[in-house]
Amino acid sequence: MNTPKVLVVDDEVELREIIAFDLEGAGFEVLCAGDGVEAMKIINEQKPDAVVSDIRMPKMDGIELLETVRNLKKSPVMMFITGFSDVTLEEAYDLGADAMFFKPFDRRQLVSALKNHFLPQNKRWQGEKSSFKTQAIPLTKVFKKISEAINEKDLCLGRGGFFVSTDPSKYPIDSIISFKIEFSEDPSLALEGEAQVKWSRHKSVGPLKAGLGLEILRLTEGSLKSAPELFIKTPVKAFIPRG
Repeated sequence: MNTPKVLVVDDEVELREIIAFDLEGAGFEVLCAGDGVEAMKIINEQKPDAVVSDIRMPKMDGIELLETVRNLKKSPVMMFITGFSDVTLEEAYDLGADAMFFKPFDRRQLVSALKNHFLPQNKRWQGEKSSFKTQAIPLTKVFKKISEAINEKDLCLGRGGFFVSTDPSKYPIDSIISFKIEFSEDPSLALEGEAQVKWSRHKSVGPLKAGLGLEILRLTEGSLKSAPELFIKTPVKAFIPRG
């Protein structure tokens, strides 16, 4: 495998250099840009595998950069770092961001997230059941058909996770849940595994129902068989859809 190429985009020179230093130390090839316009020039010319970008920047901000990148034929992994609440996690994941870190952030987590995102989707979701200090919170949902659940916006699939309608009050942000999503008329498409709560919506907002935005951490062996059909081939930009 070739050395992954990561573009760091931030108008703060010092922070940009610190992140670049960490990523180079982790074995990545690193490119740098000071704003979105410069970043797009580098993306078009050098085709990085991932972009780590600030949101507030001159000329072209991170959101504009993300929207432009997601329209490319081959789109890189896109992660945000920000010190402002310019965009919510719910909005960022729906727009297509693969991860979001709020300043100050643990730079080791950024490195770990990048390495994880370079794994093939099915490999990323393999593995033994995680041993967390706090027991995973169970979540079970039963729908009649997967097509019906999707059409009713009770289940929305993304590239790295999903939205599911439920009472979110039992599931704190960042908590680990053990989920089981079943379909009484499509039993072979059942989804079971572990996920992390990335955001929650406590009441319906227009057509958007109350529920959870979940990033998948692991799928059971049986669910991995249906994952290619449900997730890997899902033609959406959103990492975790809003609903």
